[in-house]
Amino acid sequence: MPTSRLTTFHRRVFAAAVLAYTCTAWYSTGFQNADEHYQVIAFALWKTGSTARDHLPWEFDEQIRSTLLPWVAAALFKAGSLVGVNNPFHLSFLLRLFTALLALLTMKRFVIATAHSVGTPMRKAYIALSYFLWFLPFQLVRFSNEAWSLMALMLTLAVLYQRPAYDRWPWWAGFWATIMVCLKPSMLPAAAGIALWTLLIAKPRTAEILQAAASVLLTLVLNTAMDSLFYGAPASSFANYLHANFPSHPDHLFDTFPWWYYAPWIVKYAIPPIGLCMLGAAAILIRYHARSVLTWCILPLVIALAIVPHKELRFLFPLAGLVPLVLVLAFATANKRWKVQMRTGRLWNPAIWLFSGVNMAALSVVLFTPAGSGRTRLAEYIRTHYPLQQVRINYLANDTTVWDIRIPRFYLGANVTDTILPTPCIPLAESRGRMDLVVARGTFPSCADAPVGHGWEPLLPAQPAWKERLLRLYEWEDAKPAWVLYRPRTVRE
Repeated sequence: MPTSRLTTFHRRVFAAAVLAYTCTAWYSTGFQNADEHYQVIAFALWKTGSTARDHLPWEFDEQIRSTLLPWVAAALFKAGSLVGVNNPFHLSFLLRLFTALLALLTMKRFVIATAHSVGTPMRKAYIALSYFLWFLPFQLVRFSNEAWSLMALMLTLAVLYQRPAYDRWPWWAGFWATIMVCLKPSMLPAAAGIALWTLLIAKPRTAEILQAAASVLLTLVLNTAMDSLFYGAPASSFANYLHANFPSHPDHLFDTFPWWYYAPWIVKYAIPPIGLCMLGAAAILIRYHARSVLTWCILPLVIALAIVPHKELRFLFPLAGLVPLVLVLAFATANKRWKVQMRTGRLWNPAIWLFSGVNMAALSVVLFTPAGSGRTRLAEYIRTHYPLQQVRINYLANDTTVWDIRIPRFYLGANVTDTILPTPCIPLAESRGRMDLVVARGTFPSCADAPVGHGWEPLLPAQPAWKERLLRLYEWEDAKPAWVLYRPRTVRE
């Protein structure tokens, strides 16, 4: 395919991606993991004077979280307030939109840098997958350390792919790799693998090695200065993280899983047709592309994560941006070595239809629905329908399950309080002028001791009904009924 036609195709895909990612940034409210709020936005709110220090998580006192994103969030919040933007939903959208735009530029740079490594017949597929593999829009609008370290990793690799024509590559590779590790210290094995590949495979000159080392050192100093300024005392979040987590933090116990647990997680949560392709592609990459920087980056991280007993799927999220390239390279390798005839130009091929159909269905979910449990959907409803009335949210949950749905104070007005309701049989105390709302999972449980003439009616599910049905297929045996917001109603006898 002529370069001009491929460039035109890339531009069109990029334009479509701008619309899709902006849409995702708007609809994907809230957060998938609590760290996205409590260790980023909450830190920024403290820095801007909007929250008290005793409302921050234990990681703040331990000074083990990078302050780069809290600094960015605080700056964006300040900029928003200067132009009259103070609504928390608009401010959080600003964070997601900013991340999405940076991610799109990063992805474009990465695709351009790596396109030469993909055979011409596969380049269109590679470009389309790079922006529209279903979990990428979701991941790349998250204002989180995982998403930003993903971008830093892709920029590091883009620089290395283009190093023959880029005189300053050691400085930028060292800078982005260090940013990646500071944002997400668990990415250290990936950075170490990249460094070893550079030394043993790329074989840079001594001057280039010294430049990269100087870049790493200067970036660490800059990160330490930012941490110290944020925390108000000399601090290095990277050093503190290593000290607190290796071998483990004695005061905080986490779930542990066997070494092989990431494989079934990938198959399940990437959705089986796509997840199986990802595992097969990774195996082909390691077997037939042993000298690729992708292998030297991915393999050390996967081995390290397998060894560490505590496992979370989000630890793999920084690798998400590499999946399209790995899939395309693996397919090309399989086609060349085993003459796999998938007829990629014909959409009637069942495998292509299955992959595309699953991908489109998953894309529809991530583009148009809130993230996580959907708690911010409930928060926005309460803020819109009860702007002045005193409201108390009663979570029908226990101290463990409430964290799946509890709405952070950031999203609630000053007129809203909340509490945990351990059982529906506890009558709510009447308060003149106050509206008591209940958040419960699924159908409101009945109680034989409920007052006569008193009941509850549903107002809004935390997730749209169609997404809840799809999530039951997605989460299998882990699927739980969606949380629902209820209000009191009088039952006529």
